[in-house]
Amino acid sequence: RLRNDFAALQRKQMQRLEKERDGSTTEDDAVLADNKLYVMKLDNQTGDMKQRVEDVKMRLMCEMKLRHQATEEGKLLRAEVTQKKMQAQLDRAKYKQPSKFKK
Repeated sequence: RLRNDFAALQRKQMQRLEKERDGSTTEDDAVLADNKLYVMKLDNQTGDMKQRVEDVKMRLMCEMKLRHQATEEGKLLRAEVTQKKMQAQLDRAKYKQPSKFKK
């Protein structure tokens, strides 16, 4: 919305400047100055919005990287737990085997 307002004001401003160049100025300088200030204000607002969008993008990227890292760590931990369970079962089975030299 701000971009459309800004573009419309720029077009009006350019038309006024072309009229001034041709010598057919119909608006007074106060209105022209107000319009210039309004255009500058809109330009600053769009710049601020762009900066805020970039900040949000950076935070989102950081959050996505942290989430990915946590997922990978979770997979590694699950694999490690599974491996330890298997080893524990093997150790239990090894100790439960009857000895070959019974009397």
